Amino acid sequence: MRIQAPEAAVEAFKQALELNPQDMGLAAKIGRALVSTHDYQRAINYYKDALKSSPRSVDLLHDLAKLLIKLRKFDEAIRILGPHAEAPNASSGLEDTTHSMQRIQSLLLLADVHEESHNAVAMKDTLMEALELQRKVNDGTRDYGPDMVAEQKKVMTTICFRLGKFAEGEDKNDDSATGFYREALKARPEDEPSMQALCNLYIRRGDRE
Repeated sequence: MRIQAPEAAVEAFKQALELNPQDMGLAAKIGRALVSTHDYQRAINYYKDALKSSPRSVDLLHDLAKLLIKLRKFDEAIRILGPHAEAPNASSGLEDTTHSMQRIQSLLLLADVHEESHNAVAMKDTLMEALELQRKVNDGTRDYGPDMVAEQKKVMTTICFRLGKFAEGEDKNDDSATGFYREALKARPEDEPSMQALCNLYIRRGDRE
């Protein structure tokens, strides 16, 4: 990959995968190498075949969704993301933290689809669903290691920042935007995009202090 020979990389990854068929990380690397060749239909076909063998591989599913979004195949992206973004039914019990984090990533990709297809209402609703779930995840990861906690706070900040920009732009609701930016900074005080957005909002409203 480093010497710009993705076809050779694909063959090497395939040989490695034959030795360890359960390694979905290798499967994902094959897909990404195929994408780098710009043979997008071949990459799509590979992802679909790989998902038939490993339907529970969320990394493969998300990589395929990102490619479909890039190619503006929005309906297909929604079709594959939809089931993974839905909440589990009541009879299955509460979802665990890992599944919640995966579902949040599916929701964020769905929000990207709605944003690219100019469906503002659906984008906002999807981001709000992701935010509610992320709040629960953050509460559930307090006993995890610092890396996990920091990563989830970063996700929280990203969601809040996107909702703040939406509130400020589409909704024209500065109070709501302020709340989202503040929640972003509460999760990650050093986040410069949220800090700058909040400062710019105050300046625009004449609140220079």
